Amino acid sequence: MVRVYIHGRPQGQDIWCKSPAPDDEFYLNPFLDSKIGEDMNAVLQVDMWHQNAYYSYIHRRNVVEKGNRPNAYFAITVCFEKQYCTHVAILYELLDTIYKQLCLNNLIEKYGDQERFLVAQFQEKENVLVQITNVIQQNIEKYISNGLETIESKKDTISARIKLYSIVDVDSPQFISDCLAHRVLVSPSIMNKDRLPQELQQKIVALETQKAEVLKEKNRWQSEAEDSKEVNKELNLIQKKLENKNAELTSQIDSVKEEARKEYQKEIEDYKSKIRKLNDSAEDLKKQLNNEQSSNKKLLDQKKELNGKIESLNEQLNNEQSSNKELLGQIKNLNKKIKSLEDPLKKEQKFIPNDGHSDETDSDDDRSLEINGVAKEKKSLGKFFRCLPGQFLHLCSQLAPVVEVLNTVILILLLVLLYRWHVVPYREININDNVLDDTLIQDTIIEQSSDTINFY
Repeated sequence: MVRVYIHGRPQGQDIWCKSPAPDDEFYLNPFLDSKIGEDMNAVLQVDMWHQNAYYSYIHRRNVVEKGNRPNAYFAITVCFEKQYCTHVAILYELLDTIYKQLCLNNLIEKYGDQERFLVAQFQEKENVLVQITNVIQQNIEKYISNGLETIESKKDTISARIKLYSIVDVDSPQFISDCLAHRVLVSPSIMNKDRLPQELQQKIVALETQKAEVLKEKNRWQSEAEDSKEVNKELNLIQKKLENKNAELTSQIDSVKEEARKEYQKEIEDYKSKIRKLNDSAEDLKKQLNNEQSSNKKLLDQKKELNGKIESLNEQLNNEQSSNKELLGQIKNLNKKIKSLEDPLKKEQKFIPNDGHSDETDSDDDRSLEINGVAKEKKSLGKFFRCLPGQFLHLCSQLAPVVEVLNTVILILLLVLLYRWHVVPYREININDNVLDDTLIQDTIIEQSSDTINFY
């Protein structure tokens, strides 16, 4: 089976084939960075790879892209599957003729001393490409098919040492042997080995050896680069899968978050409402506390004011107690004086007639004046003064000092009564026990009762 590839760099590397094989792309891609053919107008590169024979007709010198970018190339590669060609001179002439008659002015053109692409992609002239493919296959079938041999060896020559052959030397048995073991370059630009001096031939062989080593190293790096590309490709696939998985997980997480947000949104709102109510309650309590503090301050001020008043009352009570003690002393002295006058009054009473008033009536009139033992004394005094006749006025004048004393006693008793009615109730306010003692008051009443003035 024969496959025909048209490839090059019209505007970036491009490869076209009517019926490509998947593996052939790995063989053709390194042509982009290759330098083979830079010093020749045209060259035929012969390689054995994966038990297939590849014959590539290359134009590289002074080839530019459609946009005039330099260092481009144009090539036609014929792949013989599991076979190699022994009519290499015929194949070279066929490909050279195809280039000059079908490729020029359709795919590429002469531009001064350069060759410039007319297309950015080969597919733009697909009808020309199909025509080229058909012409090559028909001529191979007609002129070359009887010169195809089966490839027995599995050796790949793309990394082997390069052998250079002139087009006139390709029919020799040595050429066929070298094609199966080495990468071989065929060009009319290469001189016939028989015409070269022996010394020059030796230099060429040394240079070919060095060149082969360099190309071998280069091919090794290219192979590793291809392996790296495969690894990178796998890593890119893994990365893409991980990115898709990450996006899927992110979407699931977002979905779960949204569901959770919707589910707990109501509870969150309820909690917010409760928090607002608690804040309002706290504000109300704060206001109440401020009001209570203000009220307490007012109460404390009132308490201080009341304490001042109570202290003032206590001072007044203390003063009254002192005055009462003095009055009690005076009353005791008066009682003594009155007792000293009882006997003369009793003697005088024998001569005083009754004026017709009954004791019961007098008793009824004077009952309203009985307060704490004082009523009896005033009753006796009333009887005494109502019973005085005119003829005893001189006796009254004699007793005028006594009457004045009695009036003073009555006035004092009235003051004492007023004190008990209006002042003593305040003694229920007990501040520092500075209140008039009940025992003292009771003692005073008892003393007043015991010291009562009685008239008979």
